[in-house]
Amino acid sequence: MAHSLTVAAMIVMTCAVEASQMVHHHEKPGFCGDRRGVRVICNEQCSGNWDCKHHEICCFNGCGHVCMSPVRVKPGLCGYRRFTPDCRGHVCYNDFQCHGNLKCCSTSCGRSCVRPIYWPID
Repeated sequence: MAHSLTVAAMIVMTCAVEASQMVHHHEKPGFCGDRRGVRVICNEQCSGNWDCKHHEICCFNGCGHVCMSPVRVKPGLCGYRRFTPDCRGHVCYNDFQCHGNLKCCSTSCGRSCVRPIYWPID
């Protein structure tokens, strides 16, 4: 029983170390984006961003995971200019200054982080 607990503890510690390394090494800016028209490579070149050189990120291309240059704009559209009752000027200048999936869009008095509009893809 002591041997089983030791093995279990070692597995948990190994997983914790791996997870902390994954979080530390995968933080690269950009998104995989739409890769239609790009030649598909059907193999696993990476399992996470930490496997990719320099600025490249690990993307699923429909058949496998490959290292690719990231898209620098978040998906979705800004839509019509929004009226903003509380003018704070420019809250952002690009999408990467906005949290989560929010985009940096023009408002009635500057630029602000807003929820994007997604159109159906046929």
